[in-house]
Amino acid sequence: MHRHSHAFSQELQEVDLPWQDLRIWLEDRAKELGFADFRITNTDVSEAYPQLIEWLDQGFHGDMSYMEEHQQVRSNPEALQAGAIRSICLTMPYLTQLEDVGSTKSKQQDSHSEDLVEDLITREEKRLEQSNQAVISLYARGRDYHKVIRSRLQTLAQEFEEKIQEYIHQAGLRINPAFENMTQ
Repeated sequence: MHRHSHAFSQELQEVDLPWQDLRIWLEDRAKELGFADFRITNTDVSEAYPQLIEWLDQGFHGDMSYMEEHQQVRSNPEALQAGAIRSICLTMPYLTQLEDVGSTKSKQQDSHSEDLVEDLITREEKRLEQSNQAVISLYARGRDYHKVIRSRLQTLAQEFEEKIQEYIHQAGLRINPAFENMTQ
């Protein structure tokens, strides 16, 4: 995974790029890769962090001890990425049965996918009512969703970096050689 330095973030702030075009491209590409929602936000977590602490104190994290172990990092995005001023937030559904519908779906299938989700949920709820049948959670079926998301995030990050480089090259901008080394 690429981690960029504070200098990288500062360089990009100083480069006159068509940020709105990049944002639109990024959102469209994220949806093509199967992400359901796309948001860009600042890195201020001062309002959310107390809610995380309360959530952890109530034990809602269950056996996910890493949530407690890494709470300080969650309170300070600077600890993950020095100089970061924005965070890209993406969501992806667990419903692995819909992988075939995924990124290759047509407009007609797209409108039909909500019906598929509803049908799947209805079927699963009926199975849960049958006490003589074991049911495996939807998120646990198919490929490990951590690996699926990580792979798609890496693809998105690499392509986004290439897109930024393309804009920089087209504009004939000269940037700090340190930046060029970081993106190679």
